[in-house]
Amino acid sequence: MFCNIFIKRFYTVTTTSVTSRKPLWRRKQTFYHKLWNALTAKKWQEFNELLHSMRNDGLNDDEVTYTLKAHYFILNPHVAVENCFLVLEEMKKALIHPSVIRMNEFLINSYFELEELSCEPPRLLWQNFTKMIWQTSLKLNRQRRHRLIKQLLLKDPNDLMKISQKDIELMAIEEFNNNLLTPFMSIKEIYDYPIEVNLDKFKEVKIKKLDFQSQYTLDHMNKIE
Repeated sequence: MFCNIFIKRFYTVTTTSVTSRKPLWRRKQTFYHKLWNALTAKKWQEFNELLHSMRNDGLNDDEVTYTLKAHYFILNPHVAVENCFLVLEEMKKALIHPSVIRMNEFLINSYFELEELSCEPPRLLWQNFTKMIWQTSLKLNRQRRHRLIKQLLLKDPNDLMKISQKDIELMAIEEFNNNLLTPFMSIKEIYDYPIEVNLDKFKEVKIKKLDFQSQYTLDHMNKIE
């Protein structure tokens, strides 16, 4: 009970409609799939109307909706593709998980680099990237929710009810800063401290007999050397 109250306050839900009786994550999940279906069906007006409906229902944007919005500007030929950078900046201000921001940012930057070379992928194929990235964002969003519930279950109920909106904002900032830099982002550490490999875990690979063509190629390369 206390966890549900806190999560509703954390995600700033302010609606009193009948649909608010459903769990927040389930209501959002319904919109996720509707947004994706509208995006793949090229129903651009419906996509924008769904986003408007979410705001009217008091559902704020998260990792999934921001991701879909960013790639909407790439998939929709009737809007300026550069607007996806505005969505990225909005994600940073909203303290969206840094991993999701980096994932979107790297992919979008790659698109523009390819566009400069006139080698940008077709929009139909870009849907595959979008599907991969929004489903990854959905999984991360789900894990964050479960981790938050576990943290709240460890707290005293009386202390939990005393948490204010300011405390929630500080928790969001702290989580964002903790995830801003990860060990995988530190290239210097990777080179200074190489990963140790346990050779006992690896079995000896049996050498297979080369076919005639492979053997001929290998002998030819040895002669060149």
